[in-house]
Amino acid sequence: MEYCLSLLYVAMDELGLIWCMDAFMERRHKDWRFWGVFAVGLGVSFYLFNFVVSGITVLHTLTAYAVFFIWAFLLFKATNITLLALLVLIYCVVYYFISFSVMGASSHLLGISVQTLRQTYFPFIASSIINYLLLLLICSIAKKIHPLKRANSIRWSILFLTFLFPLASFVVLLTLIFTSLNSPNNSSAFLLCGIFLVIANIAVFLLLDWVDSSDKAIKQRLALEQTVQLQAQNMEALGKAYSAQRKITHDFNSQIETIGCLLKNGDNKDAIEFVTALQAKQTTRSLLVNTHHPIVDALLNQKAYIAKDKNIQIHFEVNDLSNLQLDSVDITTILGNLLDNAIEACVIYGENSQIQVKVLLGNTLFFAIRNTCKPVKIIGEYIPTTKPNAQLHGFGLENVKTLLRKYNGEYAMEYDAGWFTFTGEIENHPIL
Repeated sequence: MEYCLSLLYVAMDELGLIWCMDAFMERRHKDWRFWGVFAVGLGVSFYLFNFVVSGITVLHTLTAYAVFFIWAFLLFKATNITLLALLVLIYCVVYYFISFSVMGASSHLLGISVQTLRQTYFPFIASSIINYLLLLLICSIAKKIHPLKRANSIRWSILFLTFLFPLASFVVLLTLIFTSLNSPNNSSAFLLCGIFLVIANIAVFLLLDWVDSSDKAIKQRLALEQTVQLQAQNMEALGKAYSAQRKITHDFNSQIETIGCLLKNGDNKDAIEFVTALQAKQTTRSLLVNTHHPIVDALLNQKAYIAKDKNIQIHFEVNDLSNLQLDSVDITTILGNLLDNAIEACVIYGENSQIQVKVLLGNTLFFAIRNTCKPVKIIGEYIPTTKPNAQLHGFGLENVKTLLRKYNGEYAMEYDAGWFTFTGEIENHPIL
């Protein structure tokens, strides 16, 4: 019976941890593998806390935190290890506070000491069940009031400073628990201190959540500014193209008249030389890339001229995009950001820099931007920026990934032998 209750308690511990982490992080697995890891964790925890470390000791507490952290890491996608450690630490603070409060309240109602309560079979089991039910209730409330959102890259310095207070609270709370076992007369004062500690930890976490949301809002604003700037550049390029076309049209009428006059006067040789000169001049005016999609053409040609002005070799492989059904603003934002990043990387790379652009439309829109680049460190889906004020940079790539997620598109990044490649693919249909 004792081992059955112990197994039940361990299961509730892990279930509470899962519900708590569900509010803040995405699960690594969504099928039987998740519960397979859960079952393994249940077995390992049961063995540890019954045959290796037992009783209320410092070693037991440290082992519990280590076990919680390991299972949280194995069960959830941790974008930041410090954030994961912080969440597990706050969970432990709440876990031990509930245990401390329930045991203290139970001993007070029964008029016995905590040590006596632990040695009394049925009251101890009842208080333990109440303890775990409260834990699960609080974790379920946290899961409900804090819906899962995509984790942002919180600055490490903020996480580290935030981590210090829960760590100190955890140590103080454990000190109160161990002290109360030897000083039952001061249990009420210890409980009051514990309440303030838990409230302060919740406030700290809410502050961290606010900082996270504030950083996200700043990033969205900067990303929007970058998008507006890109669209302004596109409009400027379209305006220049329109002006150039009007000039070409005006000159074309004069040129036709000149050729007509030369032919009427029988100056065939002069007419041929004039036409040859026009052809050479027209070649320099022609588009570097033509996809039959005027907005995409304006963008690609604008970036191509910028690249050539910076002595960057740029090559295009495109097909007919006239049937492109995706939003033009979104597509130009994606391609514009990727090309801006490629041009910037090539400028840093120096001589013999190249960009290879592939934009092909079939049932899907496939695009790949490949450019020479100095070594790049790719961590998961992120590329840490090396620029000063890192929190104010890196939004171009984030814009691209956000738009690809909007269309349920797929993408991949790779750095190999001096070349960085970003590849993406989107179904060719508008979002309804």
